[in-house]
Amino acid sequence: MIKGCQKRIVFLKDTGSDYFEEAYFVIKPSVNPINTDIVSEATRIVNSSLKDTYKRRRFLSLPSLFLGLFSGIGLTLLLCLII
Repeated sequence: MIKGCQKRIVFLKDTGSDYFEEAYFVIKPSVNPINTDIVSEATRIVNSSLKDTYKRRRFLSLPSLFLGLFSGIGLTLLLCLII
């Protein structure tokens, strides 16, 4: 057991993500929780992270599909010409 250690944590349940059920944020010791709205900041971070993930995933899926398709066709044609 650790004595003399205190961490302040914000716990978000039901983040709205398909991947994460819960999120934990450890608050810096220098932050005064009375002067800031910590829960809204944590929610903003989770939401912005989810938006970036969905954009990136959608953007990479179509080019990856065509790259794999054309690579497979090219390798098949190359093997047919060699054999």
